[in-house]
This record gives sequence, structure tokens and C-alpha cells, in this order.
Amino acid sequence: MAKRKAGDSAEVAWPLARLFSDHPERDAKRLRFDFEALAKTLEELARNPDNETPFTVVVRGSWGRGKTTLLRRAEALLEQPSAGGERDTKTLWFNAWKYPADDTVLAGLLGALVDRLRHGGWMAQAAQLAQRHKGKVALAVLRRLVPELPKLEGESGLEKAEEKRAYHDTFRQLFAELLYAWHQPQAAIQDTQGRDVEKWLKDHHKSHGLAVFLDDLDRCADERVIELLAAINLFLDLPGVCFFLGVDWERLREILHKKMPGREDAFLEKIVQVELELHDVSEEGAAEYVKGLLARGGLDWLQEADRVTFADVLEVRHPRHVKRTLNDLSLRLAVLRNVEKLGDGKEQLSSRVVVAWHLLREALPVGEWEKIRARPANFDAFLRQWKALGEEKLDAESLGEEGKRAASTLGLPEAVVELRRRGSLDDLVSVLDALSDEQRGLLLHFGSPPRSAPVRAAPGVLTGGASSRSLELGDLDGPAWVRLPAGVFEMGDSEWDDAKPHRVKLSEFRISRFPVTNRQYLAYVEATKKQSPQHWEEGRIPEGKEEHPVVYVSWQDAQAFCQWLGAKLGKGEVGLPTEAQWEYSARGTEGRRYPWGEEEPTPEHANFGSNVGDTTPVGAYPKGATPEGVLDLAGNVAEWCFDWYDSSYPDSQEADPVGPASGSSRVLRGGAFFNAPSGLRAAFRGHLPPELRSPDVGFRVVWRVAGGQGP
Repeated sequence: MAKRKAGDSAEVAWPLARLFSDHPERDAKRLRFDFEALAKTLEELARNPDNETPFTVVVRGSWGRGKTTLLRRAEALLEQPSAGGERDTKTLWFNAWKYPADDTVLAGLLGALVDRLRHGGWMAQAAQLAQRHKGKVALAVLRRLVPELPKLEGESGLEKAEEKRAYHDTFRQLFAELLYAWHQPQAAIQDTQGRDVEKWLKDHHKSHGLAVFLDDLDRCADERVIELLAAINLFLDLPGVCFFLGVDWERLREILHKKMPGREDAFLEKIVQVELELHDVSEEGAAEYVKGLLARGGLDWLQEADRVTFADVLEVRHPRHVKRTLNDLSLRLAVLRNVEKLGDGKEQLSSRVVVAWHLLREALPVGEWEKIRARPANFDAFLRQWKALGEEKLDAESLGEEGKRAASTLGLPEAVVELRRRGSLDDLVSVLDALSDEQRGLLLHFGSPPRSAPVRAAPGVLTGGASSRSLELGDLDGPAWVRLPAGVFEMGDSEWDDAKPHRVKLSEFRISRFPVTNRQYLAYVEATKKQSPQHWEEGRIPEGKEEHPVVYVSWQDAQAFCQWLGAKLGKGEVGLPTEAQWEYSARGTEGRRYPWGEEEPTPEHANFGSNVGDTTPVGAYPKGATPEGVLDLAGNVAEWCFDWYDSSYPDSQEADPVGPASGSSRVLRGGAFFNAPSGLRAAFRGHLPPELRSPDVGFRVVWRVAGGQGP
């Protein structure tokens, strides 16, 4: 708690801005919605030796309902020692979306199992397993999983094209042997002849088992989901193994319907034995959940009456949405406090007012809320309608005909009429109605959070994207450009031979926030009469792709665009970013692993791994932005840089390097929509001949002061 000034009033104790994490809840004492009991039930299913294995349990729930929290709690319970007579069950957590699209699900599962075994005498177990498979394709697969294994005489590797088939042919055997080594580590080391491990698992399945947790299937590409279900059906029928899947059931059925229309339910019935559905939160459950969050968050300013109204308004919301609502409310209050506009003065807002405003946001349909927050006149009109509605006779049990007529006459949605009938917001709207014109303006300026419609999109893809219509490259001081100050950073990454770390010093420059879009490139084509990209039929942008990055542009095409834009700006110099400028934009002086930081890529960070299969609108992945606000530096399209490619670029100059004087290929940076996660690293390098045009290559631009160092 901190002492903060509230205008002219006395010093008041206000909490610092509070953020509730969106991560799964790990503290069992904080679990709500009977999750501890549900997790205990899942644990019992796995531990009960009388349950025939394998079996599959699906935990069904929509976005934000808590599937991951429940599965993580069940995993934690299973990792505790089993009681006498129960099945000793190991746990394996597998996120299929984390693995590159060109790897099979089977490869990922084997890799996840190997990762769980890497402790104690693991290398001795692996070495013994390698000896038993000497001369077999299984050894080559094992080598891929455990590259630190000592080389064996006569050992041969696998070509890339052979990998998938090898995993397919040897998966069951290796999976069973690895599981046996986990349960019986000493026996696995001493077993030089090899044993029938599947028979051992069958004989001991009542005492030894494995629970595989598969979460976030809705974040996988469609083909990966189908591959995973097929693997469960065909390969993972080993005794003692059981599966717990966290899925959005309707999304799963949609995926299967595309592949096998009319047969999706029959396919699922063969795999899934039982479903546990997480229903929407009840009114009582929401009230209890909100109360628990407020108690641990130090949000004492939220009065008891408002807590009740929160639960009433949010009764059909998901836990994740409740957290985000409280996060936004806490943020708005902190902003008002720090600009000294939070208090009881004539030109201040009380916490009660801000809470009322947020609750109104939650109660109203999206369109109605966005309309009233747009300008004061709309806000005033809504308050007049609300008061007029109060004069109507509303049926005590339902809306009634009077209420429906009132809704139609006043232009209010029936949902709002229902809230008015219940009296849920009467006191809060009265608080808002009593504000002065100055206070209403302050509320609209500082306290108005936006609200989006519920997202039902492709897995992991953020819909919409930031429209570049308001981000014109012709305005150097506008939001289309990001200014990066002069600085020194370590360029390169020791993971690749052609990207050795070295020190680079750069002058100040501006870089475009997004790659150049089809719409922006069309303006260039129309102004210069240049040839449009080859996939534009009759010179028209493909339907719906106006805000996608332009592709099928060569390095020369991109350079010509830069010359046109530079002439249009009339000052400074426009060009493609040098390789050093591009990497500095992505890594910063702190040397970030990815543009957004150190966190491994997910489908919320970028368009990669064929999780969409095509380009997406620029700005569609705000979680992948750099701290400075540059977006789409990872995934979507690879981007041309100015430099010729040189595998030994550390030999270049330290200050404002522009690469070698000649070469055969120009540098590409950033990875594309089909690239594996490794291709998204900020130091990753690619290259192509400058005359080539590709469906996954685009570009962005930089601006620098005329006469400065650079291309």
C-alpha cells in the first residue's frame, strides 16, 4: 500500500496498480468452482488399478474457462506418492503446438518423454538402449532424441526425408522401452539382452501407469490436431497409459468435420471414453470468485455493494474475463491517481464512479458500449433513455410486452432492459448521472476501456489486425513509424555458424511499424504504373488481403518502392533496413532472443509453423511486438534487407555496417508463416537471390537523415 495524493484531499492510502496473472492457478488454496474436487476425480481415474487402460478423458470448456488450471492441478496430485494398492502413475505434459510443423506428433511425444527422463542415471539407461538397437533404424531415431549419446561403431544417421517414416515405424517400441526405463531405471541399465517391455507393461499395468496431459489443442493447426488424435488411436494403446485432453469441443468437431464430414462423432467415440464439461460460472460461483480475487488483490476500495453488482453483471462470464476486467479497472484507477484526478474534488473522479463506469461496460452489448463512449452526446442520450425506461412498467418475472415496447421505442437492447428491470445498475447509473460536464469529459478521456466482441477465430490467431489505413508512411511523425535512438548492441547469436556475435554501433533511424501492405504497395503501383505482384489478378489486390503484407516482390521491387516513397517524403533517405538495423529493431540493446523477449513463440506471438497456412493482416499479433512497438518482425513474411549475404559478417565494420560490396544473395530476416520456431529468433539469417519473388517474402522500410550512414 502506498500513500498517494488525491488532489486537494488529505493523503489517502491507495493500492499500487494491481495485475492478476492469466497463468494457470498453481495454489490449491485459491482454486474455485470445485476444481480441487474435479482434479481429485481425474487423479482417481488414473490411479484406480481396476480402470482398464488405455482410456481417454476429455475436459471440455470454452475459452478462459480454466481447463489448463484443472489439468495442471490433476497433474500435481498425480505427482505425489501413491497410496498402497493404487497405480503408481507418472505424468507427461505435452503441448503439441510447441513443436515445429515439420516434426511429427510422434517425434514430439518421444521428445517430451525423453525430457522427463533426463535425470539421475538417464545416460546409462540411454546408452544401454542404444546398444540394444545398434544397426537398427530405432538407434537413428534415438540419436535424434539424445544427440549427446556417444557414437557407436558403424552407426548411420537418417536423412530428413526418412525421419517421419522412422518415427512412425519405431515409435511404439521406443515409447514402451522409455516408459519401462522410467518405471524400472536400474533394471533398464542391467538389461543387456532386451526384454519384451510391452509384456512387462501388460503384466504390471495395475501397479504402473502413465498419464499424458494434452492441452491447448485449439492452438494447433487443424492437421496437427487430426494427427494427434490418430496417434492416440493407432499407437498409444499401451497398457497403463491414459490421456487427459483439454479442448474446446465445438472447435474440435469443426476441425474433424472438415476432414471427415458426417463421421466426426463416430471418430471421437472410438477415442474418448468420458467427457468432463466445465459449464459457465453460476451467479454464486462468480460472486465467490470475485470475492476471492478482491481479497487477495488488496482492492479494498471496491465496496461490498459493488462486489455484489460485479457478480451479477459477470455471472455468465469466464474466469479469465473476470480477471481482465479487474486488471483494466485497477489500471484505470492507477492512471487517474497518478495524474491526480482520483478523488472527491470538483474536477476529479471517485473510485465509485470509475467502478460504475466499468460495470456499465460489462452490462452493455459491445456496440452499445462503443457508441456511448465515443462522445459525450451519446453518453447523455443513454442516460436520458435509461431514466425514461425507469418510468415504464416492467413485468416482475420477465420483460413483458411493456418492456419490449420500451426497448424498441428507446432503441435499447432487450438485455439492457432486463438489467433495468432487475435493478442491477440503478444506483451506479445514478452516480454517473450526477457527474458534471467536466467530470464526464474526464471519465471518457481517462476511464473508457474498449470492448471487443467474443473471439471465435482460427487457433491462436488474433483476429482483425491493426488497420494500416490510419498508419500512412507519408507522415514521419505519425504512428506508422517507430523512432529508434542511436545505440550499441551485440549483433549475432552463437547458435548459428553464420551469425557469430559481434559489437555494432548504429545511428538513429526510423523503421516502419509494420511490413509494407498490399494497400500501400497499390498506391505505389498506381502512381508509377509499375507491374503489380504476379498473384494480383488484373492488377487487383486479392480479396480481403488489403492489410496483409505485400508478397511476390523482389529485392529490386522493394528498392524501387523505397525510392518512390523517399521522393514523396522529400526529406531524408528511405531504404530497406540494413541487416544490423533490422536486428537492432528486433533485439534492442538488451539482446532479446525474440522480438518480444525470451518467452518461446506461441501462436499468440506470431504467424508461424503453418498454424494459419497463409499470411495474416499486419499487426494481428500484438503480443509479438517489441517494447518499442515494432510488430511482425517474427513470422508472417520474411523481409528483405539491404545487405548482400556474407557467411562471415562479423568481419564487417563496427559503425553502421551495410554488408559486403557484392554477392549473389540478399539477406532475409524474420522467418515466414511456415517457419519453425527457430526461424523466428531475432538473430536468425536467411538469404535469396535479389531477383526472386516468393509468396512468403515481403519488406519494411527505414528512414534516416539525409547524408547519414547507410544504404
